[in-house]
Amino acid sequence: MHINFNKDDDAVNIIKKIKEENINNGSNSKMTELINQLENVVSCSKNKPDQSILVSSGRIMRRLFASDVLLITTDGVYVVIKAKDGKNYFYNKRLKDIEEEWSDSLVKINRSCLVSKFEILDIIKAKGGDYFVRVNNIDEKIKISRRCVSSVKVNILK
Repeated sequence: MHINFNKDDDAVNIIKKIKEENINNGSNSKMTELINQLENVVSCSKNKPDQSILVSSGRIMRRLFASDVLLITTDGVYVVIKAKDGKNYFYNKRLKDIEEEWSDSLVKINRSCLVSKFEILDIIKAKGGDYFVRVNNIDEKIKISRRCVSSVKVNILK
């Protein structure tokens, strides 16, 4: 299979050419599946700009993007956002509101914790049926509530 690409082709046009070539050469089901997954990724990244919020760290206000977040936990009235830069930021909003606003980026792990879908390393099933999640750059495993297990599994496969 040989496909000619122009330097001006964007990802959508490249995928379209690969798809046409795959169909012309007798559609391969594995290749079709990979093309569909690639189309999904490209359309998601193109249609949804990285969401952001203003958070505080001491006297400094900073714009924090969804892609900078590892996990979000509750701490009384505030939520604590653990970011990729290793810092904790405080935000005066309910966890439920953040979950709804950033549903494309975050998944609920338990009543008091949201985790970035893109930073989940693995899901661990412990003896006794409990599930835990390991998050990139976070040392401890985080327990997944039984109610959230199926949602976590589905969301990290997207």
